[in-house]
Amino acid sequence: MEQTITRFVNKIMNIGSRHGQFIAWTVFTLIFIAFFVVGIIVNTECYSFLLGAEKCTATISEIRDGMYKDYNSSKADFDSYMVGLDTDLNTAFVNYTVYGVPFKNIMIGPVNSSDKVGDKIEIYYDTSDPTKIKSANGISRIMLFTFIMGLFSVIGIIGIFVMAIRIKNEKIFKKKFGYCIIETKKHRR
Repeated sequence: MEQTITRFVNKIMNIGSRHGQFIAWTVFTLIFIAFFVVGIIVNTECYSFLLGAEKCTATISEIRDGMYKDYNSSKADFDSYMVGLDTDLNTAFVNYTVYGVPFKNIMIGPVNSSDKVGDKIEIYYDTSDPTKIKSANGISRIMLFTFIMGLFSVIGIIGIFVMAIRIKNEKIFKKKFGYCIIETKKHRR
């Protein structure tokens, strides 16, 4: 698997030397680690929200093209926020009831393209302020994203470690014997 990933990195970066491969592994790994850290920060915020939240079912009451720049904005401000904003994401508004009190047209944020008005979705609401809500699917996606970025980060760290060992071994071999073995592809006849 490590050889397949190395070949892939070489094709993308068109780098043949071990040092070039090491640099490519390091760059990709740092990018994945950065995304992983962002995922952890967002997951921490979601976890703290979930500590004071309860789950309920909501009905999508409206879907508007585009995204709000500010999730605390009212629906009346929607058009002013949308000026010049080009995005494929859609903002959904939901209706739900908490302890007999109805909440109507509360913004939930981005939804799947397959969601439509009238669909039921699972949400979490803040028990101290039921107008603060998060989609259960959105929270799951954030956790999955963080897991995948963590997995790629671990693979990248292993790749860096393997490349560092290979570079060190090549230097030792070259110092001891005065030359280095060059890997070549076997050609079939």
